[in-house]
Amino acid sequence: MKAHSTKLKSLVLRRIRAAGMNWSTFSNSANQIIVYGSYALSANTRTSDLDILCIGDGNRYKSSKLHIVWISEQRTCSKQWLGSELATHVATHGVWIKGSNNWAHLTKPSRAAIKRKKNNILSRLNAMQRHWDKLHPRFQTGQLTKLRQDLQRYQMMRRGQAPLPKTLLDAEWRQYKNPDGWAVLLVKSSPLTRLIRKFLLEKKISSP
Repeated sequence: MKAHSTKLKSLVLRRIRAAGMNWSTFSNSANQIIVYGSYALSANTRTSDLDILCIGDGNRYKSSKLHIVWISEQRTCSKQWLGSELATHVATHGVWIKGSNNWAHLTKPSRAAIKRKKNNILSRLNAMQRHWDKLHPRFQTGQLTKLRQDLQRYQMMRRGQAPLPKTLLDAEWRQYKNPDGWAVLLVKSSPLTRLIRKFLLEKKISSP
C-alpha cells in the first residue's frame, strides 16, 4: 500500500506541474490530498484522468488528464458531505498522499444522495426517450452505458456501499453470465426498474 501511495504521489506531482501549477503552493493549500477513482484502485486506462480531492482552500480544476476537487475542512464535518456519493467513494477507495484520514469512517450513502442519484437516472432516461431515434448509434451506445453505470452505482448506494469508478463497473458488467446483462440489473421490480425495462423493450435493446 505504501508503494502504491508513493507512486501516486509522484504521479500527482508530475500532473500538477504539467498543468502549470506550483507544487509547493498547491500542497501548502491542502491539509489532505487524496487520490480517488480509477488510479486509486489501479483500474486506470490510457484515457483515464487523475482524480484528486483536496481538503483546504483552492480552485477546482478539470482537464483531460487531471481533475481536482477542493472542499473546506469545515465541510468534511457536515452530514451533507459525509452522505454524498463522492465522500463515500473517497472514504472507501481513496488513497491519502498527504494528511490524516480523520473523517472517512463517518461516511455512509445518505437518503438525499440516493434520491439525487435516482433523479439523475430519471432525467437521463427521459432525455433518451425524447431523443433516442435522432441519435447516432455510437451515441446511443454511449448513453446506454452511462445509464447502466448510474444504475449500478445507485444500486450499490442503496445497499450502503461506496460506488465504484467506471472501469470497475464495466469489468463487473462483463462478468455477468446472463446473455442479457440488463436482466441482472433489473431483476428487482421497482418503479425505476420498470421504467427502464419498458424503455429497453420499446427500443428492442438487450445489452449495450
